[in-house]
This record gives sequence, structure tokens and C-alpha cells, in this order.
Amino acid sequence: MELWDLYDREGKRTGETWERKPGNYEKIPEGRYHLVSDILIRHKDGTYLLTKRHPGKDVYPGFWEASAGGSALAGEEPLQAAKREMFEETGLVSDDFTLVNVSFREPSHSMFYSYLAVVDADKDSVRLQEGETTEYRWVDKAGLLEYADSPEAMKNHNARYRKIFDLFRTLYVTDLDGTLMRGDKSISENSVATINRLIEMGMNFTVATARSLYSVLQIVRPFHLEVPMIVRNGTALADPRRMEIMEKALFTEAEKEKLKELLKELPQCGFVSIWHGGEMEKRFWKGAHCEGIEKYLEDHADGKGIVFAEDPGELFDGEAGYVTMIDRKEKLDPIFERIREAGGWETVLQKDAYGEEYWLEVCPENSTKAKAILALKKRLRCERVVVFGDSVNDIPMFRIADEAYAVENAIPELKECATAVIGSNEEDGVAECLARTIEIPTGRI
Repeated sequence: MELWDLYDREGKRTGETWERKPGNYEKIPEGRYHLVSDILIRHKDGTYLLTKRHPGKDVYPGFWEASAGGSALAGEEPLQAAKREMFEETGLVSDDFTLVNVSFREPSHSMFYSYLAVVDADKDSVRLQEGETTEYRWVDKAGLLEYADSPEAMKNHNARYRKIFDLFRTLYVTDLDGTLMRGDKSISENSVATINRLIEMGMNFTVATARSLYSVLQIVRPFHLEVPMIVRNGTALADPRRMEIMEKALFTEAEKEKLKELLKELPQCGFVSIWHGGEMEKRFWKGAHCEGIEKYLEDHADGKGIVFAEDPGELFDGEAGYVTMIDRKEKLDPIFERIREAGGWETVLQKDAYGEEYWLEVCPENSTKAKAILALKKRLRCERVVVFGDSVNDIPMFRIADEAYAVENAIPELKECATAVIGSNEEDGVAECLARTIEIPTGRI
């Protein structure tokens, strides 16, 4: 005889038990529930386990489901029951369980504890429990969502894992400097751990930055990124695993000629760097000198990726997709206005997050963080976009996002575009906000 503990609406044991037998759950007294643990199983490689219910099951016979699980025995705790049920139904074991939902279902007098379990096992080692399931298959994230939207899916199960499926359908993008990174240009261990945990759960997370790939390389190394990164303000998508350019936007030959004419007064500004395609090369005109370039070269003493041009025209030889000028605002203002009035490209003037100088950035017209995010959203087949930022070049991506969060230290103009203001970059604002995406909702389903 199998007994269940009964619980009240607060999720506390009442001291009563109930015998499990066909149809007996319908006789459980009003306001009493039996505990059910179910588990969505994710492999370390990012695939998910689907199993087909036995045709003799009294509930959803022959349906595919994206979970193992079942009723807890009297005396069992929710996690204890989840581990037992997963092993009995699949032969898989794990110590990596995350509780993602607690909910009550009135018709079956059930209190569900729903977990995500990550396993690292031979995918062919699944052992199906006789009388419970008849088939299994591993599917990627897109396959899991396709299942969830199909008539074969168990809709009650989908409701319990809504937070996880919403996570899969959303693209999360954060700026680096002044947003995810602290004032000393570091990222806290808490932020790294929190974000990596969410990535392991299936979150589509990446960064969008004005930095070059070479600059981003060391910054993102602690993260287990899977989604392409947006670098150079949207002029390129980079592979986070192999750390190489996947796609890039470049100035046309006509645009380069136009820029050469417009930048004849380059000696008036601090310095110029041009991003050149494959090697993320920075080209500086020797005629441009100021404290900014001297400090930059001092910080990059190895000289990697730096080329000096004897003439302004050499700055645009070959592939070019990004122009940067750094100096005092009063020097850059007239150049900014002249370039912006000429049109044909994206132009931004913003204050350095860590100094008093200003950055004037010019990109091809088809490249901004916003446009790159929309292209990435389409590529990943996501339905929503959530972004985080702090400065003026984040405004376009705030305008196209479904939710946009400005860190407390963000400029006022960005806060006006934000869904909400979160903790500052010094307070791990981005990570703390992301952590709330897996808060446990409790409700009737």
C-alpha cells in the first residue's frame, strides 16, 4: 500500500495521510493536497529529455512529456522525491537541481514542486520504467519549444515550467562598461556565478559593447557564453567560443571616400582608430597627438592590433567598419555635427565612463547595437528582448527592447527610456535583476 502525506494550502504537512489507488485522489478533502515532484532534465550539452507516456496511463496516455516525476511517498521531502522519481523513470542521477516553480492544481488536489535538473551522463544510458514510459528522445532548445507548442504537449506541465520556457524565448543583452562592469573594470564573482547559472538553465545571454573583440576577449572569459556577442557597437557579431568574427558590417567604398573628405581636420581631434575587418586592427594617424592616445598606447604596450598611418587616407585602406575619435568635448563637437549632418552612417558622441574625455563613434548605417540585437533575435528565433545599459549608445537598443533596465549610475537620458532603474554597476544590478527571472511563482493552475 502506497501512502501520501497531505498538505494544506500553505504547503505544510497536516499529519494526515492518503492511500494511493486509481481515482482516489478525487476524494481528497477540500483544502488538502498531495505532493508531486516533476523534473525537466537538461543535459550538459544543452539538450532536453522528452519521454512518451505509456498508453495504459490513466492521465495523458500516450502523450509526450518534458519531465519525469510523480507523487511523493509519505515522509519524503520534495527534492528527495524528485531524485527518486527521476532515477526510477530514466535511470539518470544528478545533484544539480533548481526549483523553478511551486503550484497547486485543484482538480487533482496536487501540490507540484517543479525542478530543472542538469545531468552529465551517456545520453544512451536512459532506462525507461516499465508501465510508465515507452520511448525517449533528446531535443535541443528549439525542439523543446516546438514540443511545448504542439498538440502533443501536456499543457499543465507547460504552465508549471512557464518561467523556463519564457527564459528560452527571450534574448538578454547587457552593455559592459558602466553596466555589467564595475568602476575598476572588473566583474564581481557574484555576477559571474549568477549569470553562468542562468546560462546553464538555458538563458540566451550575451553582451553588446563598443569594445573590439580583442578587448572583450579577457572580459568575458569567465562566462559560459553560447550566444553570439555584439561588438563594436553592432558592427560585428562574434563567436563567444572560438572568439572570432562571424558577421561584420563595413563602410562601402563611397562611404569611405566621403569620410576621408569629412575628416580632413583630424589633427584637431585627439586620435582616430579604425576597425579593420579580420584582425580587429586599430589604425592611428601619426598626425593626431594628445594625452588620450599616449595613455592608450601606454596601456597597450604590446602593440597588438595597432598600426600607424602616415596619411589619413591610409586609415581606410581595406575593410573598415568603425571610426573612433577621443578628445575633449569642445574639440569633438564640431566634427560630430559635421559628420552627423552629412548622414549615411550611425554617429554617437558620449562621455568616457572612466574619464573626462569624450568618444565620437561612427559606424556603417546598417550597424548599431539595436540592429544587431534584432538580427540576433531573428537568428535565435526569440520572441522578446531584455536589455541593460548605462550610456547614450544604449538608447537605440532600449527603444527596440520589450524590457530595458538602466543601472542606477546611468545617464538621465537613458533612465527616461528605461522600463525601470536597477542597482548600480557597483551593486551587481544586472545580475541581481537577472536572478529575479527565476523567482518561484506560486499559484493555481
